[in-house]
Amino acid sequence: MGDVNIYVDFHQFTVVADDAWSDEVPLQPSPGPLALLFEPRTTRAAVLTGIATGPVKVTVAALTSPPIAVDDTWEDVAEVSLEVANSLEVSGWGGTEGAALGRLNAAGPGSYRVRVHANGRDRSSDLAVGEPVEQYLIVAWPAPAEPPRSLRSRSTKALEELSG
Repeated sequence: MGDVNIYVDFHQFTVVADDAWSDEVPLQPSPGPLALLFEPRTTRAAVLTGIATGPVKVTVAALTSPPIAVDDTWEDVAEVSLEVANSLEVSGWGGTEGAALGRLNAAGPGSYRVRVHANGRDRSSDLAVGEPVEQYLIVAWPAPAEPPRSLRSRSTKALEELSG
């Protein structure tokens, strides 16, 4: 599937199940081991970006089984579990829905593991951009719920977030 530009605001966009997202209030970072995902709930998780506002490139893959390994070309990688009744999609701000990317729940309703990969979060950190400088790959597959976890944190942005 090709890249789609998703609009970011408040340093975030979301992966959301069943339209459980409102763009009226940004999610607030919460303490935890994840430098890429925060505020994971059972039906949504915010993806923390380096840029403050503007577009990012997003690619998705709906899998029916877990990926074999984490591609070493990604700087930051984290996972969360989400419960899906109908649909699992990427959602941006200001009407830039990720519907063009398609649904991430290839096996229908149920529990899914969502892995978010990120590159470029240091390029224009805390700035507003007009063209994408960050890239994300989001993959999801059916799996029993597990605690959120960070698989890789190599960007300066991630290391700063982890140190507090």
